[in-house]
Amino acid sequence: MSNRQTVADLAPATRYARREGVRLAWTVLHGTDDILIPAANARSIADRIPGARLPPLPGCGHLVWDMDGGASIKAIRGFVEEAG
Repeated sequence: MSNRQTVADLAPATRYARREGVRLAWTVLHGTDDILIPAANARSIADRIPGARLPPLPGCGHLVWDMDGGASIKAIRGFVEEAG
């Protein structure tokens, strides 16, 4: 893969287009206190995937599983139970 292709893959329009065709259950994990990537980005991704979940992870930053492993596990467990 060329560097040009890698950069193109990182472009928001490319990422969103790929997710819009997804037909699987998704949950998007994102900490409400993430200073690297705004929470609005997670909402935008979840909104583009039919049925996607975006459980709130209050007080978590960028590494949600490291900052609050319990909340991350709870969110994942809820997703798995709901998805069946």
